[in-house]
Amino acid sequence: MFHFDIYDALLLAGIIGISVLLARHRHYKRKDRGVRMRAWAVKQGLTWSPVKDNRIAESFSFFCFQRGPNRFAENICRGRWNDRDIVALDYHNPASRKNQIQPNAFSALILCSAHPLQRLLLRPEELGDKLAAFAGLEDINFESAEFSRNYFVGALDRRWAYEVLHAKSIDWLLTHPGYSIEFDDTAAIIYRDGLFEPEDFQKAFDVLAGLLDMIPDYVKQQQALTSSTAME
Repeated sequence: MFHFDIYDALLLAGIIGISVLLARHRHYKRKDRGVRMRAWAVKQGLTWSPVKDNRIAESFSFFCFQRGPNRFAENICRGRWNDRDIVALDYHNPASRKNQIQPNAFSALILCSAHPLQRLLLRPEELGDKLAAFAGLEDINFESAEFSRNYFVGALDRRWAYEVLHAKSIDWLLTHPGYSIEFDDTAAIIYRDGLFEPEDFQKAFDVLAGLLDMIPDYVKQQQALTSSTAME
């Protein structure tokens, strides 16, 4: 027969109390995050939304938005920033686990591209455990042994990867390590494990914008011609 005494009651009360305190801590932490993100957005001339968006994957086809049934974005900031159309956000994936590729929560910055792109995925090698199986992409190696050792790179078109990641852009990425970057057809995203502080979005912007600006003009023109031909 189950015996429930005063000690069990105190233990249960303690567990409930700790759970309540943790829940309150998470609530106030997220509320404070929203306040700081809103203040940053207003300062940068961007709009800010407190509404959770669980359909972000329908707007962009990035791999990082494709994991977990309860994924959602929040603190979404949109607008024209540094002469580019951008989206900054916090992304939550409650279904993520440590043995999966995507972190449980991270910040991301999306830059809309003025020219067509192709799918490309690069991220620090130490974060890419079993990445090829997840993304359906084979790891592409480059002449730079340091870059190949530190980054997983996947693309449906290997030639596109080599044209985008030439010697200058590889040096740029090695100088600014720790970020994951993806291209879809019309935009590029940069993120890393964990949430950015609001001021960190500027550095992430500089890294991603710098990489996009290093795509050679002939590659942009060639991709624009390919994209227009495909739509006919």
